[in-house]
Amino acid sequence: MTKKKAKAPFLTLGTAQLGFDYGVANKSGVPAEKEALRILDEAWKCGIRSFDTASDYGRSERIIGVFIRERAVSKEIIVASKLPRVKAPTGSSEEKIYKIVKNHMERSLKVLGLDKMPLYLMHNAADMTSYGGKVFRSLIRLKEEGLIGTVGVSIYHPSEAITALKKKDIDVVQLPINLFDQRFVRKSLVKKLCDSGKSVFARSVFLQGLFFLEEKEVPKKLFPAVKYLRKLREMSLAEKMAIDDIAMRFVLSVPGVASVIVGAESVAQVKRNAAMGGKVLSRKIGKKITVCFKNVPRKIMLPYMW
Repeated sequence: MTKKKAKAPFLTLGTAQLGFDYGVANKSGVPAEKEALRILDEAWKCGIRSFDTASDYGRSERIIGVFIRERAVSKEIIVASKLPRVKAPTGSSEEKIYKIVKNHMERSLKVLGLDKMPLYLMHNAADMTSYGGKVFRSLIRLKEEGLIGTVGVSIYHPSEAITALKKKDIDVVQLPINLFDQRFVRKSLVKKLCDSGKSVFARSVFLQGLFFLEEKEVPKKLFPAVKYLRKLREMSLAEKMAIDDIAMRFVLSVPGVASVIVGAESVAQVKRNAAMGGKVLSRKIGKKITVCFKNVPRKIMLPYMW
């Protein structure tokens, strides 16, 4: 019997850049609405049907909502939005928490112009267990009521992946993977999540654009990253590959990744990212990356520490 070949990861357009100033290398700011819609149009033209957003991403949901209505794509588009961190008095009842969660989701649905959320993720991993599990149970209830297609969680740390593994009703786990941040790969957590039947969506492919900064552009608090950026540039020259190509191919090459989330600030970036979709790295370069970036400090790999 021949072994079934794994499907290549599909691309998801990250839309944080369309909602607010996002990324350490962002020099153009938030695109105007007309330009944002052109970016979404180009993604659609390139075959991208999956879009990642959140109510915390400024006007991102609203822009996607305009796109959905004007292009009449509500039946084809796959939108992944996120539940903001739930805040309620200690000891709140199951029904109170449910109403809070439902209100957040219904606001997003209204802005997006959808009747059902294809994928809804907990934006804060703590909500997997917060309020005695009431937040998580509320999401499952909304799924059972037909308002959510798939429930997921966005995580930062391996310990959160272990918690997600214990939740059989979590179907999607969104986590960071990039050249500098290989924690989930090294600990075999991507494989474990995949083997448990969960879909892994990889984000932070370009580490919010850090990989593209010249040394003089690196913020003072991120100066320790310079030596790793030098190694990356040396690798780029030696392998005769662009940095974005190396970064994208590395994540696309990780076994078990179902989708790679990548943002764009322009139509040209969408085209470039789409052109790199489906390409993988050679084992030789993959091993080189593993060795070169084995000990990158957490304060460099985790943007919330910047």
